[in-house]
Amino acid sequence: MVSIGLDVGTGFVKCVSDYGHVIFPSLFAYRDTGKWEESQGRIEAVGTKAREFSKYPDAVIIRPVSEGRPIDQRGFEALVSEAINRVCRIGLQQNNFLDGKECNSEISIIVGLPYDARKEKTRLRRIIENRIHLKKCGIVPQVAGTLIDMNKKDAIIMSIGQGTTEIVVFDNQDPIIGVSLPQATDFITQGLGEFSYLQASTFTKQKSEIRKNVAKLTDILSNKLFNIMSSLEERNHYDVVVSGGGIMIPGMKRSLERKLKMKIQVPKIPIMSNAIGLYKLAKIE
Repeated sequence: MVSIGLDVGTGFVKCVSDYGHVIFPSLFAYRDTGKWEESQGRIEAVGTKAREFSKYPDAVIIRPVSEGRPIDQRGFEALVSEAINRVCRIGLQQNNFLDGKECNSEISIIVGLPYDARKEKTRLRRIIENRIHLKKCGIVPQVAGTLIDMNKKDAIIMSIGQGTTEIVVFDNQDPIIGVSLPQATDFITQGLGEFSYLQASTFTKQKSEIRKNVAKLTDILSNKLFNIMSSLEERNHYDVVVSGGGIMIPGMKRSLERKLKMKIQVPKIPIMSNAIGLYKLAKIE
């Protein structure tokens, strides 16, 4: 049986399996070929290839996930298929893993959802099962992945993604308090261009704007975290762990620690931490 941890975020798809891991932009695109092109019909693409469709005037580029939730079923299904195809090609060295029904029946997958998106569990499972034949599909809060990746049972996990920032308190691995905030990495890059977050140069060439927006975002996040911590009877009992691509933005960690007046822990690979932990969960369940 192949175990897979899948985190389909607003900005990036992160997938970890027995064969390896992949990460690519959460983009889906399609266009109709021109009269003078050799092949005719509709062409679809995901990830970086979808972003490249922007050079075609008639191309449609979609972000299928908003604030961690699927909002375009066709695009979301394409992202899921692409993620599983890619990780399985690493080990199986074949063109299309999903064509093998025997392999499909042996997939055990754990998928992460934002804390406040619990009502989406049934719909998400239906979407995934509509595209892929699974042996098992579990859906848990995304940040449970970071908790497991860090080998912790008790912690406050903050995951700064592209579309949401998740803050969840875990006690003995049970989520006891949590919130999904709409302020995340998009909050920092929104004024720099629609796809600016995909370009590393954005964070070096726009230092002044980035620094200003980092300060604003950490004001929001530290305030929310303080409110959550104030409701805990034993606030000092919990380590604060921050994962997600947002914590990798220059100045983010330093700004958060200064405002929180405490040291925070960061996973070894922050952007992949949720998916790594979800994979570990798929292996043991």
